[in-house]
Amino acid sequence: SCYIGIIMEINILGYGVMGRQISSVLILSGYKVNILSRKDIPEDKIKRNVKIISRLLSLEIKSLVFELYTDINDLPNNLTIECIDENLDKKIEIYENISKKNDKPYITNTSSFSPSEINKNISGIHFFNPITIKLIEVYLTKEHTSSKEVAALIGLFNKIGFDVVNVKNNRAYIANYILFEEISTAIKLIEKYNYSMSAILGVYKHLYGGRNIFDIVDLVGIDITYNILNNLNESDESVYVPKLLKEALSNGYLGKKNKKTFKSFLEYKEKM
Repeated sequence: SCYIGIIMEINILGYGVMGRQISSVLILSGYKVNILSRKDIPEDKIKRNVKIISRLLSLEIKSLVFELYTDINDLPNNLTIECIDENLDKKIEIYENISKKNDKPYITNTSSFSPSEINKNISGIHFFNPITIKLIEVYLTKEHTSSKEVAALIGLFNKIGFDVVNVKNNRAYIANYILFEEISTAIKLIEKYNYSMSAILGVYKHLYGGRNIFDIVDLVGIDITYNILNNLNESDESVYVPKLLKEALSNGYLGKKNKKTFKSFLEYKEKM
C-alpha cells in the first residue's frame, strides 16, 4: 500500500474514462483533487471509483479529499491535468479559458496530439487505459522541468511503481505511435489483401503473448481509434487510415462502449 499524506491540490479537467482513473490515484495518494465535469457527479460514484482503483493498484484508502466543479472559472489556481476528449479545438479553448486565471503548470493527457499544438507553454503526461498499465509517457517544457510541483507529481507515480518514459513533442509519443500503426496494419491486411480476421488472429496467437488486436480496438473505441489514426496521418502520411473503421462507425459500431464490436462488424462483413 502507499499513502503520502496531503502534499498539494491538483485540478483534473474531465471525468471520463481517464479522468476518473487519474483522479482516483491522486485522491488515494493524498492530493486534494478538484474535478471539473460538465455535469454533476454523485459523490458516491467518485468514492466508488476510488475504491475500484484502490483494489486494482493495492493503494490503501486513508483519506478521500476532493471537490467537484462544473464551472471552469471557479477552479482554484493549481497544477492542472487536462483529460478531455481528443478534440484539438476543445483542448485549445479550455487551456485559453483556464490560463486567464491559473498560472500554475498545465499538463495534457492527450494520446494523439503534441502538447505544443495546444499551446507552447504546456507539458504532456500520457496515462494508459486501464491505469493498471503502470507506464506514463512524459514530455516537459523547459520551464516545467524545474517545477517542484511537476517533479512531485512524477515522483509520486514513480513511488507507486509506474515506469516513467521521457518522450519527444510528437503526436502519439512512443506507445500509441507503435500500437496504432500495428492496428492500422492488421486492418489493412483485411482491407487491401483480403485476409480473414481468423488468419490474422492465428498469427497473433504466436506473437505478443497471443493478444487479440481487435479486442484492443474495441476497448479503446472504434471512434477513438479512427480519430487517432487520422491525427497520426495528418503529421505522417505513411500512416494508413483503414476505411473499414469509418464504415463500422457509419453502421453504429463503437466497440465495447455500445457492445457493437469491431470483431462482430468484421464477422458480419465476412458473411456478406
